[in-house]
Amino acid sequence: MGSTAAQELRIDRTTTSDLTMLTLAGTVDASLLGGKVAAGVRTRQLIVNLRDVRRFASWGMAEWMNFLKATSSLDLYFIECSSYAVQQMNLVAGLFGHGKLVSFYIPFRCNSCSEEFDSLVLIGHDNATRELISGERTCPTCGGTARMTTFAEEIVTSIGKRPPLDIQDEVVEFLRSRFKYDLAINTRRFRAHGKQRGASTYVRLSGDLAKLPGTTLADNLHGTVVLDLVAVTYAPTELDAWRSFVQVVLPNVTTLQLLDCPADFVRHAIDRDTLQSKVKIRTFVLRYHCTTCAAITPAMVDVAENLEQLTVGIVPPRPCSVCKAETRADIEDATLRQLPARERDTDLDELISKTRTESPERLTNYLVAKIAKPARQASIARSAFIGSLLAALVVGGAVAAVLILKKDPENQPTSELAIDKPKPTTTFQRPDWVTVDAPLSGLCVEQTNRLVCVGVSSNNKNRAEAVTEANDAALEELVNTLGLKIKDSWFRTNVLSSYTSKRGKLLSALQDAEVTGADTKDPAKYATTVGVVQRARHRVVEALRTSGGAAVPAQRSDWYWEEYVNDKGAGTEFLVFVRYDLPLDAQSALVQTYSAVTEVKGSSMMTAYPSLGWESDEFTGGAVLIKAASDLEAAGLKPRQLIIAVGDERVTTAEQLRDRLATHTGAVQLTVKSAGTSAHTVIVSR
Repeated sequence: MGSTAAQELRIDRTTTSDLTMLTLAGTVDASLLGGKVAAGVRTRQLIVNLRDVRRFASWGMAEWMNFLKATSSLDLYFIECSSYAVQQMNLVAGLFGHGKLVSFYIPFRCNSCSEEFDSLVLIGHDNATRELISGERTCPTCGGTARMTTFAEEIVTSIGKRPPLDIQDEVVEFLRSRFKYDLAINTRRFRAHGKQRGASTYVRLSGDLAKLPGTTLADNLHGTVVLDLVAVTYAPTELDAWRSFVQVVLPNVTTLQLLDCPADFVRHAIDRDTLQSKVKIRTFVLRYHCTTCAAITPAMVDVAENLEQLTVGIVPPRPCSVCKAETRADIEDATLRQLPARERDTDLDELISKTRTESPERLTNYLVAKIAKPARQASIARSAFIGSLLAALVVGGAVAAVLILKKDPENQPTSELAIDKPKPTTTFQRPDWVTVDAPLSGLCVEQTNRLVCVGVSSNNKNRAEAVTEANDAALEELVNTLGLKIKDSWFRTNVLSSYTSKRGKLLSALQDAEVTGADTKDPAKYATTVGVVQRARHRVVEALRTSGGAAVPAQRSDWYWEEYVNDKGAGTEFLVFVRYDLPLDAQSALVQTYSAVTEVKGSSMMTAYPSLGWESDEFTGGAVLIKAASDLEAAGLKPRQLIIAVGDERVTTAEQLRDRLATHTGAVQLTVKSAGTSAHTVIVSR
């Protein structure tokens, strides 16, 4: 038996800006004073370390339950639980409460020397503790093999039936840093990070809407609220959590504005009655279907900019991204006519513009923080707003200076002075994600849970063209980065090495032209080189969109532009920066798409990697032949050739080629292309 001092309950407290950790040691008895201990916790996230808890006394059980009750509104985690503590908490109903068990010690017994010792069990996001039942440990005494005791197996099995963990990102980082836990950020969990300014709030949501903790989030939202939905996923049949949240939050807010709604979200998730009250749609994704080639082109629609057309059931026109033919949008006219107007709010627009680019670490976690309700502010007279607006227009017309504007550039005339342009200024305030500014450059950076790719335009007199250049630069760099992640040996030998060589030469030529050809010495050289690179990038991006599937980002994560007075002639020039974020699951999906081998009647194919667009002006995608069966060999086909059509039907993926061939009987005509040669047709006898 240990000394009395060793049995006394001791509580140590560690507090950071995000969380509190209580470390308990000794005997949990009446001295715990659970309500008082809980009252001293000022954060919404609480970690309780039970490594040195040796016993739960009878009165200690009551105080422990008081502690759990007093912390019921907190995000509670148990770590390092001693084998005794986890045994008691597993046997006595209610001792876990609402807490999440992250790690605990269980006893192992050596088969050789019968020595018993404790070993730590770490529960991951998938709660897969059952795999540990057959686990073995090396005995620290004799070096023999130790196995879990029978009682420990029962504990592990019981705990394995608990619901999967949902560990907040801040807690994961703390446990990784403090205890060296091998935990990864759970990219599937629901997140809400934002910022409040006065009576306005911006919150960026991500993850599955089916996991939305509606009441927790709704309690933190007041005034005018903008929810950014660009990173959420949803299933039309699993929207109960979202609908419950909307009903709970509407009484608390002045308006609930939705930004970057996913495709079909307005149709599936928005009730028409709420659209007539407080819910406003700022932007939403529409899928445009080509009436000629059946390609699908997703595009973002800004309600304010297109309200006049939308209210009469007309959507903004979009040409097909593949064949440039006419498209139609898949949305009901009645839904469009219900979209409400929203009042102009420059302060809110500025808050959105600045906050969208900030990393979660710099924002408030709206699922764990306690957000104070903002004080009510006096309304601003309409006449004052109009007066300031007219003053800005007068100044804007009188000063020929540098302009900064942050807005979706689609269908925006570059020569028109819009009333929402800010006052001209000569000082740029670039967002943090702009780390490169060389014209026509691109850069991808790996972050914890996503790949961030930034593209820069040339100095272009036409803003719309500059946006296209920056888009292509960012997405082409994304494709190049993903190509390096494909480990298939055939791909790396025959595809990767092929396009990287040509790509490197053209980008080197562009860099040389920047130095020697962009000035008056040889502007034609610069223009020619720029044109070659721009066309190659555009081919790569178009191939990505037609073959990459749903994992291809449907819209930009952010963008920013600068306008300069042209020092070489009249007018101004634009420099545009575009950013795309690709989550880990989308990265994995694209790597799988382009590394998968498809069997086609004894032949092996891969979907042509979009970067092959650097090699040929005629590249539009297709299926690359890896191994030719006898029928293809007899027709003269060889590995590394590209099959781009079956009969008159275009092919963009290996799976599409397989399906097209399955519908043809007898001899079939294939359109084939080899590196450095034009496309030609062959007849394959079958």
